Amino acid sequence: VTNSIGTKLPLAGGTLTGDLTLASTNPVLRISDTRNLGNGSYEDVSLGSLQFHTTDTTSPGEHVGAEIQAWANTQSASAPNFSLIFKTADNTEAAVERMRLDENGKLGVGTSSPSGLLDLTTTGSTSLDIQGGDGNSKNIKFRKTTGGAQQAKISVVGDDLRFTTGTTSERMRIDSAGKVLIGDSSSHTTDLLQIETPASGGGHGIQIRRNDSNDNQN
Repeated sequence: VTNSIGTKLPLAGGTLTGDLTLASTNPVLRISDTRNLGNGSYEDVSLGSLQFHTTDTTSPGEHVGAEIQAWANTQSASAPNFSLIFKTADNTEAAVERMRLDENGKLGVGTSSPSGLLDLTTTGSTSLDIQGGDGNSKNIKFRKTTGGAQQAKISVVGDDLRFTTGTTSERMRIDSAGKVLIGDSSSHTTDLLQIETPASGGGHGIQIRRNDSNDNQN
């Protein structure tokens, strides 16, 4: 089959060159595995892949540059689990797994068995970069599932690192000079640790307490 598909036509081993467009109200591209994989047969089985392939005859030559693969594995004889595997390759190697979205919606980068909703794993040094525009804050927010209310926030504003509880109550910040400010948003001295307590109804700053029966000794 070359260049166009005028009707619904099975591509059994054929090659389509050029662009393929699906035009419909709700178009679906279905990739079906025709093997009869009965109960207990879904043990590390590929159900098909979408490959991005180069036919370059120069170095590194023809190879798969990237791939999205549907993967099945079994947890019980009658209940297989399904994942999506994302692979990429450089110019010296075959495409290898970089990321996996498992049956529970957990995303693993650098691991095929993510333990949380987002699991970043590496054997060497790594970093998580959050970039934003100059003069804009960069935030990590913690929210409740019900209602979406903010419970806490870690943010960078300017060169200050700020810690907030609830929706708006800043509790602590580390300013651009490395000073730790608790209960205050601006430095008043050259001290590296500065604690300001409320004029009334608050505590007295720092309590050091021994963990024994003499709990009133500070």
